[in-house]
Amino acid sequence: MRKFVLLVGLTLCFSPALNAQGLPAVKRVFSKISAAWRKDTPAAQKTAAKAALSRATPQISARRAQEQANQILARATAQTRRFGGPVITALEKNINRFVFTITQADGTHPFTGTGFVVAEEYQGKTVLWGVTAKHTITPFHGPLEITFHTPHKPVKFRVKRVIEGRKFGLDAALLELPPQAAQVALPFPLTYALPAQGETVFAYGYGAGKYQKIVRKFLFSGDERLVAKYPLIRKPKPGFCGSPVVNAKGQLVGVEAGGYCAVQTQWYPMLKQLPQYKRQNIRRVSEIVPTSKIYLLLREYHRAGAGARNIAANGILIGKLNVDEFIESVTVFYANGNHRTVVRNPFMNPAALESVIDTNNASGIVVNINKHRTQQRQYFLEMRTHEVREILQ
Repeated sequence: MRKFVLLVGLTLCFSPALNAQGLPAVKRVFSKISAAWRKDTPAAQKTAAKAALSRATPQISARRAQEQANQILARATAQTRRFGGPVITALEKNINRFVFTITQADGTHPFTGTGFVVAEEYQGKTVLWGVTAKHTITPFHGPLEITFHTPHKPVKFRVKRVIEGRKFGLDAALLELPPQAAQVALPFPLTYALPAQGETVFAYGYGAGKYQKIVRKFLFSGDERLVAKYPLIRKPKPGFCGSPVVNAKGQLVGVEAGGYCAVQTQWYPMLKQLPQYKRQNIRRVSEIVPTSKIYLLLREYHRAGAGARNIAANGILIGKLNVDEFIESVTVFYANGNHRTVVRNPFMNPAALESVIDTNNASGIVVNINKHRTQQRQYFLEMRTHEVREILQ
C-alpha cells in the first residue's frame, strides 16, 4: 500500500499538468501522500480502532452486554461435585466480568470492597449500574475506582456514587458506570427471585482483596433482609460485603450485607419459637439485602421520593420511610399502662409493624426513625383517633 501511494505521488509530481500549477499543487499532493502513509501504519490502525470503540453507542453496548450475560445465565445451574462443593459452572467461568473490586481512586485508602453489575430497562433503554453495600463504600472519600479482574489483565474504570441507603436500613448503593464499561461488564438481570427455606445460595466477591466464593443454606425472608446461615468454614473476609448473592440458577437474590452472632440479638427468641428452627443450631447468620431494594434505589434516582416506603400498623398509614433512613425501634403502649419495645430486626416489615410486635389493645405506637447519626424523628400514632404526629429531634 505504501509503495503504491509513493509511486502515484511521484508520477503526479513530475506530470506536465501538475508542474504548470506550480509549487502549491506539489505541496497539496505530498500532504495527501503523507496522510495516507500515516493512516496505513499499525499504530494508526490501532488508534482508529480505539476511536471507533469510543464512538460506539452506549445503548447498543449495554444491550449487547445484557444479551451476552443472559446467554451465560441461561446455561447456569448448580451441579454437585464429589469434592469441592456445588458449582454454577457457566456463571463461575465468567464471574470476573460480573463482579468487581472497589477502591478509592487516588489509592490513599487501603480498603478494598466488592460490587457487581446489574442491568435496568428504563424508558426503552438498557442501562448498566454498579451495585454494592452502602457500608462498603462508607470509608471512601472522593472518586471511586472499580476493577474487573479479567484473565488477561485488570480493567479499571472511574465511577461515581449516585444514591445510597443506610447500613442498618437499605444497605445498598448505586454506582454510575461509564459507557466504556459495557465492553467488559456483564450484568445480572434484576429479578424478584427468593430462595426457599433450606435452598443453597452462592455469593461471589473479594475478601481482603482476594476472590472468594461462599456457599450457604437459606433460612428465611424478611421485608428488609433475607437471612442465610453463616458459613462455618471459608468465612468471608473484610471487603466481601457488597457481593452478589444468587440462587442455584444464577438468579440474583440480593446484596451481601454481613454476618453476626444471632444468639445475642433480641429477635433470636422469635426465630427459635418457629417450629422449623427449634432444633436447628443457628448461632451465626448472614444478612442479605433483597433485590427489591435495588429497585427502590433506582426509583429514587429517577424521581426523588419515589423510593420511600410506607410505615403502617394494622392497616393504618403512619408515615414514610426514606431510602436513607431506617426504623431504629417501635414502642407500643397498651391500654393497661404497659408498653413494649422492639428494635430493628430482619423480621420487621415497615408496612406491617404488627408482624413484629403485638398491637392488640394498643393505645398508641411510637416509631423511632434514624434519619442521620445525629438526627432522629418520631411518628406517634394515636390508635383511638388514628391521628399521627411527627416529631423531629
